[in-house]
Amino acid sequence: RARCGAPGALEFASTGQYCAVMPERHIVTTETLTKDDEILSTAIITWTLTATSTGTRVELVDQVVSFVGQGMIEGHRNGHDICLRQLGEFLSS
Repeated sequence: RARCGAPGALEFASTGQYCAVMPERHIVTTETLTKDDEILSTAIITWTLTATSTGTRVELVDQVVSFVGQGMIEGHRNGHDICLRQLGEFLSS
């Protein structure tokens, strides 16, 4: 369980579960976002990890269903873009 949303306004509750973890290959999770007990979206998210000569390539597929419109889909994309950027910054430091 986690909170997410715009910086300083973590208005969404995220409930997730790890479905499959294969070290050095993939991670598959589910995530349901709610706000005030209303289900906004449900997703299955796959992180594929591929060894390269310089480290690991990370690919993310976010299969999301929005119950409240296209903005939630764009929010998922934006949230995962931020997550991947922050992961890259952390690993580069």
